Amino acid sequence: MELFNVEQTVGEVVTLFPQSADIFKKNRIDFCCGGNISVKDAAEKRGLSGEELLSTIADLYKQKEH
Repeated sequence: MELFNVEQTVGEVVTLFPQSADIFKKNRIDFCCGGNISVKDAAEKRGLSGEELLSTIADLYKQKEH
């Protein structure tokens, strides 16, 4: 099972992996007050792919894990 998925809220992803906040900030996605939106919807509002955004977060997670 994947740790992250596009149906999770932005806030849930940041709670699971706090360093993901940097990626959300870089893409101007609110993870605090606006963190109750799914990653998919938040990414689409910025013209991004939720899958690609999560792929970037997963890559960072794997780097930090080792």
